[in-house]
Order: sequence, then C-alpha cells, then structure tokens
Amino acid sequence: EKVLIYDASGARIGAIASQWALLDVKSRHFVRPAPEIVAMPDTSSLTPPFELTREFRSAEPAPGELSDAVRFAFPRTLVYSDFDYNRHMNNARYAEWVCDALWRVLPSEVRSKAPLLSRIDIRFRAEIPAALVDSSLDLSGFLSERARLFAVKGIAPDSSGAKGTVHFEAEAEYAV
Repeated sequence: EKVLIYDASGARIGAIASQWALLDVKSRHFVRPAPEIVAMPDTSSLTPPFELTREFRSAEPAPGELSDAVRFAFPRTLVYSDFDYNRHMNNARYAEWVCDALWRVLPSEVRSKAPLLSRIDIRFRAEIPAALVDSSLDLSGFLSERARLFAVKGIAPDSSGAKGTVHFEAEAEYAV
C-alpha cells in the first residue's frame, strides 16, 4: 500500500508505504488469503514516495562515515501492553521505542531545543512473540549529532531463550 498525504494547500507533507502479510496465529506461519476474502486495491503501478530498498546502516556507520557517531546500548523490558490481540508486538511500539531511545541518548542541550523526527524508517526482521513478555530487549546503535542521524536495532531472545535475534532495525533523522 502506498499513500501520499497532502495539506489543504496541496503540498505533500507525508508518505507511507507498507507491506502486509497474513499470519496463522496458531502455527505462526504465513498464509495466503483467498482472493475473495481480501480484495486490496492494486497499487503496484504507483511509484513509491520514497526509496524502500536503500541500504541500512544496521545501527553501525561505515568506517570513517560519521566520525562524531556515539554508540549506545541499553536494555528495555518487554511488558504485557506491548503485545496485541494476536499475541505479537504491536507495530506502533517499535516507533515509540525508537523515539524513546533517541530522547535518551540525545545530549540535554539538544533535548532543550525540542527536536522533532523528520524521518523514521523501521525494518521488521523477526517477530517478537508474547512469550517474551518480561524479557529484556537490547537496544543498540549510534547517534550522529552532526548528521542528525540516529540508528537503532532491537535484539531479544528468541522463543527458545537464545540471545542474538535481531527483531528490528530503524533509522531516524531529526531536526532542531
């Protein structure tokens, strides 16, 4: 689905691109819906409002790319209200975590200027199932004040308890 958002004067103020998948909640596997059940409009001929295939920094800048980059890492506990009716992470939580992590690592002199996100790009890599409630999600990444760029990835144990599964990666830019 591709959506452009315009203000009353006709100026484009936002863009959204999303891809959806149907999941069987019991088997936790992807399923193909019958065409007569789900009829989505065909938007395949539309040009995406922004590039979706560009390379991610994977929460690590290229060598020499951002000399001012400050790295961070801290845990975040997964709580019951993070999960939705289908027993997986509510997608809105990822954006909240990115915003909260950015606020946490920004220096106080930047926070005092009330920065706003100007871009956020989240890549979902693996489901975070409700079985992980009360587990710790490790958020790590970097902040470049000069580029006003922030990258974070979330790593949590998988359902067997093994550490190291990257569940999401995000990049954000901010303006002050």
